[in-house]
This record gives sequence, C-alpha cells and structure tokens, in this order.
Amino acid sequence: ARLGGMAGAPTGPLKSDENAQTLGMVASSLFLQVIHQDRLDRLEDAPQRTALLKDLIHMLLELAHANAGQFNDSPLLGGGGRGGNANSVENAAVAADNIPVYERDFEEAFLGESQDFYRMESTSRLSHAASGAGGSTDSAADDNDLGGGGKPAAKYSAMEYVHRARSRLDEEKTRASLLDLPAQTKSALLRIVETELIERHAKTLVEMEGSGFASILKVVASSPAVGSVAVASANNRRMAPGGMESSENGVVIDRERIADLASMYDLFSRVPSSVNHLRDALSERIRLDGRSLVRDQETNVAPPAAFVKGVLDMRERFAAVVSDAMRGEKKAQKRMREAFEDFLNADARAANCLAVYVDELLRVGLRGADERKVGRELDRVIVIFRYLADKDVFEAYYKNHLAKRLLGNKSGSEEAERAMVSLLKAECGYQFTSKLEGMFNDMRISKETAEKYRAHKKGLVNA
Repeated sequence: ARLGGMAGAPTGPLKSDENAQTLGMVASSLFLQVIHQDRLDRLEDAPQRTALLKDLIHMLLELAHANAGQFNDSPLLGGGGRGGNANSVENAAVAADNIPVYERDFEEAFLGESQDFYRMESTSRLSHAASGAGGSTDSAADDNDLGGGGKPAAKYSAMEYVHRARSRLDEEKTRASLLDLPAQTKSALLRIVETELIERHAKTLVEMEGSGFASILKVVASSPAVGSVAVASANNRRMAPGGMESSENGVVIDRERIADLASMYDLFSRVPSSVNHLRDALSERIRLDGRSLVRDQETNVAPPAAFVKGVLDMRERFAAVVSDAMRGEKKAQKRMREAFEDFLNADARAANCLAVYVDELLRVGLRGADERKVGRELDRVIVIFRYLADKDVFEAYYKNHLAKRLLGNKSGSEEAERAMVSLLKAECGYQFTSKLEGMFNDMRISKETAEKYRAHKKGLVNA
C-alpha cells in the first residue's frame, strides 16, 4: 500500500523474477532520488521519507531470494543457488540469475551514486578554495556545490573543508543507521565517502596555500619570539588573544592553530595512509626552520647560545604539535626526531653551541634558581643532547668549560653542576662522565688540602 503512489510501480503479485526485478528497479530509483535530495538538504518531511526508505530497503532484502522462499542479504556465488551441481557454464549463468535483487538493483547503484556525488562535491569545493570561482557550467557540479539551505558554497579554506567532510561522514553514518542498511552496505558506503573526501584530496589539503596543514604548521612554528609584546601579554594572562599560550619556559605556543591541526589529523586518521602527508609536512617544516637557524649561526647573525635557544623553542613547539595535534603517535615522534637529527648533525657546530649554552646556563642562567627550574632547564638541554651524533665532541667542549668554571669559581650552583653530570651519566654511562666526575673529586681534594694547610699554618702561629 505504501508503494502504491510510486510512478511505474507494478500492481500485480510478485510471482516471477521479472516482476521482482521491475519492482526492485523502481524502488531503487525512488530511493536514490530521495537520498540525493537529502544530501543536498532539500528534503521535506525527512522523518516520514526516511521511514518509507527503510521499508524499501527491507522489501528489497526480502525480494533477494523470493524464488527460494527465504531471506538472505548475502550474494550467491556459483554453486550456492540453483544448479549448484551443474557444469561450470551452467553455474556461471545460474550465478548471474541468482544475484540478489537488493545487490543487483540497489546496492551497486547506491554505492556508485554515492561515489559520484562525493567526488563531484569534494572536487567542486576544493576548486572554490583554490580559485574562488563562483560557479560551474556543469549543472551537476552546481547542485553538489551547495551548503546548508541550498546556498552556493563560498570560497573554502582547508579547515572549512575538513569540518564539512567530518560533518558529511557523520551524516552518512547516521543516515545508514536510520535506514537500517546491512552492515556490508554501511561499511562499503563509509569507505567510499572516506576515499572521496579524504584520500583523494589529502595532499591538496596539506599543501593548500594559506590554510593547509603545512601553512598552519608554519604559523605555529613562527610564533612571536620570547621578549616580544605578544609574549609579555601571554605571560601576564597565560593565554593571549588568538589562542597564544606561554609555556613554563616562556615559549609561545599557538593552541588555537594546533587545535586546527588536530582536526585535520583526526579526519586523516580515518584513512591511515593519508596521515603520511601530515608527517611529511611536519618533517619538512622542522628541517627548513632548523637549517635557517644553522645559517644564522654560520653567518654570525646569532651567537651559539641564541642558536641553541632557538632549537629549544622549536623543539617545544613541534613537540606540542606531535603530542596534541597528532595525538602523540609514535610515527610522528620518529619523524620529528629524525628531522632534528638531520640539521643538528650537519657538522660539529651544534655540539659546540650546546656546550656554550650549558656553560652560560650554569654560570649565570641558573644562579639562585630553585630545584624545579634547574631540573626543567637541564631536561630541555638533554633532549637536544640526545639528537647529537657526535656526543664525544660535546663532551670535549663541555669538559673545557667545566674546568674553567671550577677553577675560576664561576659556577652558579654546584648542585646544578652535579645534576647535569648525573643526567649525562644516565644517558651515556659511567665511562662518558668519569673524567667529569674526576674533576669534581680533584676540586674536593684540593679544597680539603687547602683547608688543612690553613689550619696547620694557623696552629703554628698560635704555638
């Protein structure tokens, strides 16, 4: 009775394959038209239409094996239906006849139409993002390039596309549940939507000028320098306008844009192979910024300590990207580590600069600092130390600076000095720090000997 209003719907009883096919095709055609309108947000009385479509799905499934008098929504293969014991030619013909009505008349057309729809929509939206074009000469493209309320889509940024794609995926998942689609159809549908909306355009979304993953990452990496007005504001209020946050170490981190990166990562993670484009962009950004710091140091634009400070700030920002935007995934951590190692180990310059930075830190930077700050600053140094391939070169420079501090009594804190050696020992073992620890012992023995001599001399005078 509910199908009686369909144009062209057969009214006779379903007693033959021909009638079943006819009804199946009519029902399928109606279904696809309604779904298309729903995707364009042009469907009125959607709940009632959805209920009708759900009934159509069930009807098609029940027609799947009407001749056999049983319900089965899985495809028949040769040998699974009539004539299963006939020769191979007969089996092939019978298998073709026994393709269920649901799959033959509906599922294939539904999935194909869904693929065409999302391919057209995604391509159209990204062409708007790339060129800002207002329309298309293709009427199908015009229909698909519509936002809510049937309004033409405006120029799209990468992040707007990401939010739209995520919304589309949620819509399809909800629609599939409301229609009670079989699991195999629902799974295939979501794979198609993910392929068309994500996989096919992943590289474009990463590289899109001004709004892609790479562009946002560049902004995050170039947050205002320490000491700037923006940082002063962030330090006063912890979170400055625009989502800028100052960390405990005074490094400005753009949390708002990191949240955008996280949205793109979450979308891409639905298609794991697409995340490689994000990792590539992360690695390339670190290498470019790192090489820029190296060039500044080579041309004496930045002194050694400033070079290391730049690397430390870089590392903290990118660590925030990996931990927060990329959910701390191991592959992203590995790519970050390899990128830092790449530019830091171009020559022995980084090892020398790090030793100079630690020397300044222990002479002046940590003077009067509490234990918590000392531990935090030294931990940051050790993170960069781990990236160095020439750790022996660092040890040689560090030993010379340590000797000057100890002999000249210029060390800001003996506790900080010993804490640094302990961290190096934990990283590289006793043999690496044995000479450094020996220097402390020599200084202790020298001090004790001097005190004994002064005591003995004082005793002689009193005698």
